[in-house]
Amino acid sequence: MHTPDILASGYLVKAYVLGHVLSGREDYLEQACYWAWTGVPFVYLINPAEGRIGPYATIPVFGATNWEGSWFGRPVQWCGLVYASALHLLHQYEPEGPWLQIAKGITASGLQMAWPLDDPERLGLLPDFVLLKSQNRDGPAINPGTMQAHVPELFDAGKIYDLRRLPIYDCFIHAPCAIRDVVEDNDGVAFTVDGWGAAPGSGPYSILVSGWKGPTPDVLVWPLGQGLDIEPNRSPVYRAFTAGAELLIIDGAGPAGIQITKRTQ
Repeated sequence: MHTPDILASGYLVKAYVLGHVLSGREDYLEQACYWAWTGVPFVYLINPAEGRIGPYATIPVFGATNWEGSWFGRPVQWCGLVYASALHLLHQYEPEGPWLQIAKGITASGLQMAWPLDDPERLGLLPDFVLLKSQNRDGPAINPGTMQAHVPELFDAGKIYDLRRLPIYDCFIHAPCAIRDVVEDNDGVAFTVDGWGAAPGSGPYSILVSGWKGPTPDVLVWPLGQGLDIEPNRSPVYRAFTAGAELLIIDGAGPAGIQITKRTQ
């Protein structure tokens, strides 16, 4: 690469945080923080222009494309949104840093940049770049997926995806929502998930536990808010357990509590 790039910061933050999650190594988390700081200079922390679009806009590189032109004052927000996604992951393990504020700001700036209601053909799509001085969107309209991925966090409404490591069992919980209140001991694991609502007729979602070793465990699921001690309202449920692949799939509907109990045989 011929010039510093915010994508490199984002990719390395994510790589080192996931390395920390997988291994528990604290030096990986230190490296993730180092690379997170390398992305901050690409973010406009104060408004560089007089328009509404500006704060938390992100330029892609310190330089040009193919050594021609310049990206200063021309944010390419999808690049910054990749970096912001990595900061959300980092914040989960380093909550004292400025990472959540920066990540939320980048998402909010992306929403401001999206094509507005008066442009029905490109409504909601991200522009390839924005000219800050004139406040004009320019370039092809692109998929807004990088912006949408963390809108729930911006409004404190949970997550679209969450991951937790269970160190005692050396396995991982994956969920299409926030995972909370994880309690792990030698008998098993209990946790809660935000779910996707409990409206009648709404389809279930699935939770994946990867790396679960041993016999098929006992799994109980109950509506969130009833507490761990209300036995009658718990129901044994899981969709599939593949011992050879060490994969446990649990179905849920709405906010729920989940308990996985280890079997010895």
